[in-house]
Amino acid sequence: MPKRYIVTGAPGSGKTSIIMALQSRGYDVVKVAATAVMAAEQALGNDEPRALHSFIDKIVSLQRQRQTQSVRPSSDAVQFEHIHVRTYLTLGYDLVDIPKAEVADRADMVEAYLASWK
Repeated sequence: MPKRYIVTGAPGSGKTSIIMALQSRGYDVVKVAATAVMAAEQALGNDEPRALHSFIDKIVSLQRQRQTQSVRPSSDAVQFEHIHVRTYLTLGYDLVDIPKAEVADRADMVEAYLASWK
């Protein structure tokens, strides 16, 4: 079973930029589904997709679909980050803090961490 990693952080922290930089370096990535679900719902005229009862189910479904399709195996923002940290730690994940820096530099940090596990 291939080792999988999750890139998480507050909105606007550069998660997608790092993932795209790693993908351009040859890493297989599974893009986050939440952004795609929100965009699709907004395109259908749902101004507040998060309020839909089916929102989480749609995200989970799309995320599972994307994962199986992989080739190879403000204070609100701070609260968002704390919830993710607690959840991932509870689930047994190791967390690696990537500080603010240029996208290429952050991608280098992630790549160095991944190389240390080989």
